[in-house]
Amino acid sequence: LLLKLEKYKFYITKIKYLEYIISKDRVKINSKLIKAIIEKLIPIKLKGI
Repeated sequence: LLLKLEKYKFYITKIKYLEYIISKDRVKINSKLIKAIIEKLIPIKLKGI
């Protein structure tokens, strides 16, 4: 279970990093859209980010 949590923490970090890169480049992408795409890739609902 702890290993799974670490894995999801890694994905969440990736998402945050992606959002940072996108905002840095001033590309207007809805972060909710990004999260919706990521949620399809990860078999867990990422709540609270």
